[in-house]
Amino acid sequence: MNYQMMNGTQFDVLFRIEDQNGKEVKRVSGHTLAENSHIRFETLNDYVGTLKIIPYVISGEEGEKKTDDYKVLHDRVIEVEVEVK
Repeated sequence: MNYQMMNGTQFDVLFRIEDQNGKEVKRVSGHTLAENSHIRFETLNDYVGTLKIIPYVISGEEGEKKTDDYKVLHDRVIEVEVEVK
């Protein structure tokens, strides 16, 4: 998943992905930069038919400015049907 953050660095936007059974798709790697961020997830199992992409924000500050902020953006959740070819 590639994405851009356009409004500063106070918060980092990350994503959790769940299948139709609520099982989390594990994150393999990622890198957050304001205009060039990405997260890679594990390969999907054959039974996956729907994915729920759940964005959340955490503190984007470094060092002493970093906080424990964590907020799920429930109004921004995206559901995607997986098409098997």
